[in-house]
Amino acid sequence: MINIRIMYLHYITTYSKMKRHIGENQKMKEKKIKEETLQKCFKVAIQGPVDIMKVCYASIKLQEELVDKGSMLAISDVGCGVLLLKGAMQSGWLNVVVNLNCITDEQYKADLRAELIPMMEEGCKICDEVYEKVLAKLA
Repeated sequence: MINIRIMYLHYITTYSKMKRHIGENQKMKEKKIKEETLQKCFKVAIQGPVDIMKVCYASIKLQEELVDKGSMLAISDVGCGVLLLKGAMQSGWLNVVVNLNCITDEQYKADLRAELIPMMEEGCKICDEVYEKVLAKLA
């Protein structure tokens, strides 16, 4: 004859193990969903500084034209402009780097770096050249 107490304890133990296992699985699923959501948020958060860098770069290219075509009365404005734009673009890059360090998608990170690093290097170079031209014209 089967002892009811032993059977009952067996069912309780089995039920507890199953409940614990289900709970652990649920926590793992919640953790995965949380991580996926965070990754999406990091990609949204990085877009603002990326856009700032792109706008600054486009504006730097305009300043590059203005230094040769613009009025001598406004040449110092071009010099001030490139200094501010260079700082804004570099500040944008710092914010991009902070967010890139949180993103786990290596391909996304590589693609973004491949797009932004050359743009920033060229933009900073143009800023330095334009600033030197402005100084030469003012001297």
